[in-house]
Amino acid sequence: MDSDGRRKFLGVCLAGTAAAAAVAAGYPVFRFMAPRSGATGLQKLVISAADLQEGEAKFFEYGGSSAVLVKTKGGK
Repeated sequence: MDSDGRRKFLGVCLAGTAAAAAVAAGYPVFRFMAPRSGATGLQKLVISAADLQEGEAKFFEYGGSSAVLVKTKGGK
């Protein structure tokens, strides 16, 4: 194998390695920013007032975002 063939082979190997590294680094970012599968839109969410005690909070996901419901000491 001559030096041009070796250079070309090493270039292809380096390009493949760089492409694989880019995919490995980019995939988690894509999954974080992409909408969740199964989230087809907003759905009605019902939380009973009896489920929360005064001063308590309930954390949940709504519309693909985190949310919190707090029942104050006055019961609101």
